[in-house]
Amino acid sequence: MISEIELRRKYDLVARESEGVLERLLQDLQDFLSGIKYIDTPSGRIKSKESFVAKVLRDPTKYDPPFVRIEDFIGLRVPVYFRDTAEDLFHKIKEEYAANVEDSHKQYGSGYEGFHLIQSIPSSFLPHRRNIGEFPQVFEMQIRTLYVHAWAQPEHLFRYKNAVAKEEIPEHIMRKIDDLAEMSREADNTLLYLRQWYESIS
Repeated sequence: MISEIELRRKYDLVARESEGVLERLLQDLQDFLSGIKYIDTPSGRIKSKESFVAKVLRDPTKYDPPFVRIEDFIGLRVPVYFRDTAEDLFHKIKEEYAANVEDSHKQYGSGYEGFHLIQSIPSSFLPHRRNIGEFPQVFEMQIRTLYVHAWAQPEHLFRYKNAVAKEEIPEHIMRKIDDLAEMSREADNTLLYLRQWYESIS
């Protein structure tokens, strides 16, 4: 099993090389999305060192080799304006974009609804290195509305921090989180209704 010190050392190397891969993936995705309506600016990120190390150390056997087994080391996100745009784009990307490895429609509580895809990194995007077996071979893509994104980011922080600390989230806090989720869902429904009304009179 890899030590934490070695894991951190390798992270620095792989993360540095992954920045170039991320740039190519993001540019390729932006080219693919060109001309499609109701899409905001796509973004990407490399998983942070602390998040990566903590995930590997929680289950070293499951994530061996770590940079290959952790599928979201490189992540892209596509924010969209409307709920139906997210679903349409999910199917389009799954069928026409990079080789699809795994996909899912995720729902959490009453408000977080998004689409996740795990897709192969094109071989031409990978760095030229001997130990390519220790480099990410796939990346994660998330598609969700701007409202859900605005809710999901802090929600993930609250849940993740409590999970790491192994503390139960108090009931009154959970109610507040669920209330915000419901507001996001209703906001998305209202936006879709307004767009459909506008299109009907155009």
